[in-house]
Amino acid sequence: MRRQEQLSNSMKLSSEHKKNYKRKLNPSDIRVPLGYKIDVFAQGLDTPISMVFMEKGEILIADAGVISGNGKVLRLSNNGFEIIAEDFNPPLTGINYLNGNIYVSHRGFITIVKPDGTKENIISGLPSYGDHHNNQVIFGLMERCILDKGQLLILV
Repeated sequence: MRRQEQLSNSMKLSSEHKKNYKRKLNPSDIRVPLGYKIDVFAQGLDTPISMVFMEKGEILIADAGVISGNGKVLRLSNNGFEIIAEDFNPPLTGINYLNGNIYVSHRGFITIVKPDGTKENIISGLPSYGDHHNNQVIFGLMERCILDKGQLLILV
């Protein structure tokens, strides 16, 4: 079994633990400056890590998959959450959106989710074990892709 598969399998929790796990959502546990207020925006997520807005104002949410062992990209609509893509190596650490494509950063890979739902790994083999996971892909001038890899910036 490859090292990546071993780590991924070790992160999956027992089905009993997942069944009994309920994420605690209590806004009063978070301190905010005087005059500000915090409230629950969405519920039912495993381990949300980032969100981005699409052209028409739709919200994409990245779920790291730390508890379920399944990193996902979801779209929030009036009917709740819709899974856009899943089965990413946890932890999924960020998403971004450009020209109709969703860029997903997850353990060892940067993957594009195309508008038709197909996935394509554009970068693979990134050393993503220990404390230095891939970070969210960002876009710079002329739509160049920039990836923060721990202490290393990669320009694509």
